[in-house]
Amino acid sequence: TIKFDANNNVMVTGIITATEFHGSLAVGTSVTYGDNEKAYFGNGLDLELFHDGTNSFIKNTTGNLRIQDSNGNIQIQAKTGEESIIAKGDGAVELYHGMSGASAQKKIETTTTGATVTGILTATGNLHADNYYANSSLTLNNNANVSVNLTSTSTSGSSRIFFGDPDNSLVGRLLYSHNGDYMSFFTAGAERARILSGGEFAIGG
Repeated sequence: TIKFDANNNVMVTGIITATEFHGSLAVGTSVTYGDNEKAYFGNGLDLELFHDGTNSFIKNTTGNLRIQDSNGNIQIQAKTGEESIIAKGDGAVELYHGMSGASAQKKIETTTTGATVTGILTATGNLHADNYYANSSLTLNNNANVSVNLTSTSTSGSSRIFFGDPDNSLVGRLLYSHNGDYMSFFTAGAERARILSGGEFAIGG
């Protein structure tokens, strides 16, 4: 049924099918869009929401796309009940790894001083840590054995630890040659001592 009120507003009970609609719309229950039918927002149709029959899309063509909350957290779930990202107002951002048949596990959490990683952190490239404080340190804690492993994927390569300063990035060095199975010690940029594969200790490089 279609009714007009005193202000010429149209009130419809039932389904409206339209190819285009302009103005304000007050809906009692829901608005339904078919596949590839889009809901547009903005004078230039800057934001669109639609489903193509397989996937759902949010597309923005002007400025930034912002997701904001004024009271609680922003939560993104890969599937219902499984956390993926939680952004807390005035607090941490948490990243989760989904587990089939189990609750998602938090792997990364930002803090006021950096971030906390739970589990193994694998870097496929160079890992660079910089600190503007006077002293920087790497601390490894474990209630049993603690180890640092330098593993080469080639038997002809070497494993190395470098010591540098503004004048010389390689002023000091520890080098283990996997080809010759010896360890070299460098100071002031030059080799000073070497432990050979048989345990002999050579001084002077």
